[in-house]
Amino acid sequence: EGVYLFELKVTDADGLFDRDTIRVTVFVNKPPACTNCKIAFVSDRDGNAEIYSCNADGSNILRLTNNTASDEWPAWSPDGSHIAFVSDRTGHSEIYIMNADGSNVVRRTFLENSTQSPAWSPDGARIAYSSNSNGRANISVVGAMSGSPSVLFEAPGRIRAPSWSPDGTKLALGSVRFASDFVYYSFTINS
Repeated sequence: EGVYLFELKVTDADGLFDRDTIRVTVFVNKPPACTNCKIAFVSDRDGNAEIYSCNADGSNILRLTNNTASDEWPAWSPDGSHIAFVSDRTGHSEIYIMNADGSNVVRRTFLENSTQSPAWSPDGARIAYSSNSNGRANISVVGAMSGSPSVLFEAPGRIRAPSWSPDGTKLALGSVRFASDFVYYSFTINS
């Protein structure tokens, strides 16, 4: 951060020269210090994959889920009030949401297939996720609080990790186009 002056001087073969000076002001836009930051993570410290939260410095570890199934892929809502996650409580991986303290667990998908990578839209109204069924891979979206899932993108192979654009109009994703191909290609799709 500061004000800097840069001078450019050009001299030709005869010794003639000219110079110009430009003034550059640099501002560093620092984000405010996080006073309430939390981390959500998965641990099997109790013998089963469960979701926990803690402060950004690692203190105050709190177990949020307590189920014999595997609870994984936690994703914070933009306002920090909810966590979307994946659980195989029904025998299939499905999307669930819960309050940030682990209360009020609600199942949001009823697909009976392999679901993963939940990602909240910037406005917190929708959750995108990847799923696989019948040899096809999908990126789908479901309302965070209500509504049925809708498929946005379908392809053979595997699709992973949808990520929203800041304005919520696009999703980026990685896709393996062929089952024998282990190279992920990046795509963007309309949301």
